[in-house]
Amino acid sequence: MNDLDTYLRHNYKNTEQLAAACSISPDELANLVSEKLAPEPSYTVTDWGEFISQAFGKFQAPGSTPGQYYHPANTVWIALAMEARRKVGPLEAHRELKERFRSNFAAAL
Repeated sequence: MNDLDTYLRHNYKNTEQLAAACSISPDELANLVSEKLAPEPSYTVTDWGEFISQAFGKFQAPGSTPGQYYHPANTVWIALAMEARRKVGPLEAHRELKERFRSNFAAAL
């Protein structure tokens, strides 16, 4: 295990771990992300050793464990997304969650 693997293992959840923490399947997690109701993974390690950071772009990471890695706090977003989608459907849920984020972000600033 290299330093990147250690960092990711200690600070992030892979797809299966996040899905389990949210009591959903990995496929359901993928659906929420594709519907733009849940955040994309913070980091992705490809099978060919490329490390992709949502914030900083692509880097080479040979020997790192492939997968998608999510911040553990995404469990909160996923719970909100599941509830909103259940109540109003995916399109309206996206609008509501986006507005909630915008409002909370503006208030925090």
